[in-house]
Amino acid sequence: MINPPLEQVVTQLKVLTQQHGLAKDVSSADEVQLLQLRQNVSLPAVWAEMYRLFSPRGFLISPPGNDQALYGATELEDAQVGYGGDTWPAGWIVVGGEGEYPLIIDTTSPEDTGVYLAQLEVVGMQKKRTILGWKARQLSATLIGFLEGLSTYIHQYYSADGPPFFVPENVRLEQYRAVLSTWRMQPDLEAHIPVWQSWLGIEHDAQTSS
Repeated sequence: MINPPLEQVVTQLKVLTQQHGLAKDVSSADEVQLLQLRQNVSLPAVWAEMYRLFSPRGFLISPPGNDQALYGATELEDAQVGYGGDTWPAGWIVVGGEGEYPLIIDTTSPEDTGVYLAQLEVVGMQKKRTILGWKARQLSATLIGFLEGLSTYIHQYYSADGPPFFVPENVRLEQYRAVLSTWRMQPDLEAHIPVWQSWLGIEHDAQTSS
């Protein structure tokens, strides 16, 4: 299975975002915004191209638990505030997520290395004190794979009538099974499905047909 072009995948996500009212604004970033962003953030070329096509403002999805963001070009610089220090790897850029579970990209490589879920984990002990550090778990091998996976989730999760959190459990499980089935057919995601489940709160029971 070959990945579709970036423009096609971005268009699909943009349509879903508008359809379900997931962002305050779905415009594209202009050259002035991208230039300003590049002066402060080491942005990979593929992400700059995405923002030329789709640069949402106030994008949020509402899985079980906390809302999860995807930042647009005008939000990206502010999104880095609060992350850093000795345990924060150089080259990590926050592109979405929330709080203790940000979505990051690794800009130390010139290639598109995908999107990761970063989590604080215990990395050692020092004088009986627990030392925490950031660990990255890969969600996708490429940006296109990540956008496809996100679109799949939105398409199913917001497909039922009414707010997602009011959907009956049996309907929710069927939605999750449909998501998992599609993810398994997406080449950049198959190996990373447990991380997606952790990020978006997809129950283990959804893996088994009723």
